[in-house]
Amino acid sequence: MGIKAVEDIILQKKFLKYSVWERFAKRSMFKLKRIIWKPRINIVPFVFKKWGDIQVKLSSPPEKTGWEFRWYGYWEMEKTLSKEFREFCQRIHRCSNGLTEEELEKQCFLSIINEIKDNQIKMFELGAGAGRESLALAGVVDFNLVSGVGGKTYRCLAVEAEPTHYRWIVEHFEKQNIKGEVVHGAVSDKSGYVSFDVSLDPATFYGQAVVDNGGYQVRSFTVDELIEKYNFPKVNIVHLDVQGSELKVMLGAENSIKKSLIDYWIIGTHERYLEEEIIKFCKEFYDIILYIPQKSGLIKHSFYGMVFIPQDGLLILRNKKLSK
Repeated sequence: MGIKAVEDIILQKKFLKYSVWERFAKRSMFKLKRIIWKPRINIVPFVFKKWGDIQVKLSSPPEKTGWEFRWYGYWEMEKTLSKEFREFCQRIHRCSNGLTEEELEKQCFLSIINEIKDNQIKMFELGAGAGRESLALAGVVDFNLVSGVGGKTYRCLAVEAEPTHYRWIVEHFEKQNIKGEVVHGAVSDKSGYVSFDVSLDPATFYGQAVVDNGGYQVRSFTVDELIEKYNFPKVNIVHLDVQGSELKVMLGAENSIKKSLIDYWIIGTHERYLEEEIIKFCKEFYDIILYIPQKSGLIKHSFYGMVFIPQDGLLILRNKKLSK
């Protein structure tokens, strides 16, 4: 098959979910373009900081047993992570001479929170898993873990399609009085219903995703719809971890993006060709302040030094209006 034929396959369904063959064709074309033309991506300077060890006073757990204390001052249920999954994460993310993927995102997350000027910090956590980013925001604000949050409040909206993960978020929020809402559903480029894979153990696997056929039928929302439905005048941070549906989510936020209702996007990326499509889609409205492609391995960041990215990439976007 020639290059033109491969391009035709790609263009026919550019923003739809790809079949196995279409994914292969897209990746093949992407690799060829990288050889012929390496895109220039402009990284805009941002006030990243190194926060060191965050010190927070140990509080009492919501219940006597079954809870683990986290760095941000709140607790997570032990049942949300199986022994096998913990061992897997420790093995794959181990890095002796640099920041791990998790630690890098933590440093970036704290730096962004510290720069937000609004009195109430509003965040969407999409593909929320057990709601860890929402718990982290709550802890950072409630326990004043960075200098820029003194006297501020927060509000979270956590969206998760996997039914057990959804129930875990509800438990985390209700038993610790976390300020926000939890929505059972997926996020995409249009409202309706989608099929979602729930075949794997929720404590061992956090990569569940929308599928073409079969699976669990769940409500699908757009970001534009969620902002209106839950009465958010704006959203400071959208944290996005949706297993390859990143571009669809952003397409469903088009009106909010054009109205400058979203300040920052923190995106866990899962396909390199989608990373560039996202950048092209939002370049008119957002600056890139950090971009580390998926499966980069051990690389050097301009501020944080050596970082280890074995799996998901990290793309952070800031609204251009914030730099004016």
